[in-house]
Amino acid sequence: MSKAKLLLGACFAACLVSGLISSTAFAGVWDVEGTQLVGTAALLPTALVLNPGQLTVPLASVTIKCLAHELSLKNGKLIAPDGILVESVVFHECTTENTGNCSVPDLISTVPIHGLADLDGVSNALILLLPESGKIFATIKFEGEKCALKGTQPVTQTKNTVDLLAPNASTSQLLHLVTAFSLPESLRVGSDPAELTGLHFDIALESHKNWSFL
Repeated sequence: MSKAKLLLGACFAACLVSGLISSTAFAGVWDVEGTQLVGTAALLPTALVLNPGQLTVPLASVTIKCLAHELSLKNGKLIAPDGILVESVVFHECTTENTGNCSVPDLISTVPIHGLADLDGVSNALILLLPESGKIFATIKFEGEKCALKGTQPVTQTKNTVDLLAPNASTSQLLHLVTAFSLPESLRVGSDPAELTGLHFDIALESHKNWSFL
């Protein structure tokens, strides 16, 4: 699918999530302390989780939540002019809330993930996330004799993307709140459709400088 089609679909989903009417995304650039970013800027390796969100697999009656108040961003960085790269996102205190008799490891880690940011409306940023290589975001080991997903299952990108919506990204500040979500039919766990919803966390630069997306 072309980048243009991905952006149109992602922007539509962002409107539904934020409850705001926004326009089609437009190109922008990272800005640090009032200067357009050149090269890279490292992200703080720990992000504060404001809401843990959930990964839901309806057909298997499985919902995964990672309940820790922090998540780890291993070797995360902004890349000029509008990119982002994280070697791994590590979720802590993961558990299942389901009727599917499944359990998951306490820690769940992703593969390297890269993203491309665009302006969404006047002040927001929308970051389209993809595995750096292939289509697998992570693998999760499910256990339980009656678990429909028993075994190690890939979390796979299908025809769309996982997205980060950053409200007020054009405001230069130390911390930026982002919401992570997937478009309908964007993910599969094993062979089953899955959806990521409600994950809210703050990200900052390792330098503790104010930054924005303009």
